[in-house]
Amino acid sequence: MRSIISIWGNEMDTELKTTFLIWNHIISIIKWGFIILVFIAFWLIKQISTEKTNNGKRFSTTTKKYIGLLVYGTFLFMLLQYSWFTSWAIADVITITNDNNIEREPVNIEEKFKSYSNSEFNFKIELPENYQIQEGENNIKFLSPKKNDLDTYPEHLIIEFFDISNEPISLEEYNNINLEKFKKENISIISLEKTTLLTYPAYKIISKMKNNGNNMKFLQIYLIIDSYLYRIQYNAIDKKYDEYLESMIKIIDSFEFIK
Repeated sequence: MRSIISIWGNEMDTELKTTFLIWNHIISIIKWGFIILVFIAFWLIKQISTEKTNNGKRFSTTTKKYIGLLVYGTFLFMLLQYSWFTSWAIADVITITNDNNIEREPVNIEEKFKSYSNSEFNFKIELPENYQIQEGENNIKFLSPKKNDLDTYPEHLIIEFFDISNEPISLEEYNNINLEKFKKENISIISLEKTTLLTYPAYKIISKMKNNGNNMKFLQIYLIIDSYLYRIQYNAIDKKYDEYLESMIKIIDSFEFIK
């Protein structure tokens, strides 16, 4: 059983490790119970062979056989129980491992791309053909395809637009407001840097937070063009973030303003 832990190492999540350790503890109890039973069995056989009853007679041969059958029957039962618990524990752990570590197929960077343009917010972008597009009131979401029914949170890119013509704000001012929001919502900042997007000054921030029991990771780029604040954000479950990062960066790099 220990070999399984050493093979899986840090890839086992907390729930899986807990389940495994519980079962390992149960099996250890059964194992030590079995060892103790063996000693008791040998002791009983020795006592039956050497001691006399209160009537001064030894146990009869038939009685010895019945006691022997009882002891060895118990021995066999414990052995089967141990084997059954071991098999069950391993099967249970493997099942949880398969459920918790369902891998999506890697993104094919060379797959065909399609163009998407939005005349209202004056931009166009290139994305894989199998990505879904969801248009909101002031945002556009590009979702990676689901691989199976258990894929409940597909990685996605969202572009948001905010008209700031009535309340002008500088990029630095918005960055400070954004950082305060992160602090209030307990969002951990991994990195923050100034950058450019299409020669326009921008900020890029990578952060983490917990949402509905999932560890989430985000890449956010925001910039101001004329009277609009543009915010581009890649959202993913932490352990899937790197898998789709290259593809998402390629999509972001295709971002282009149109007139």
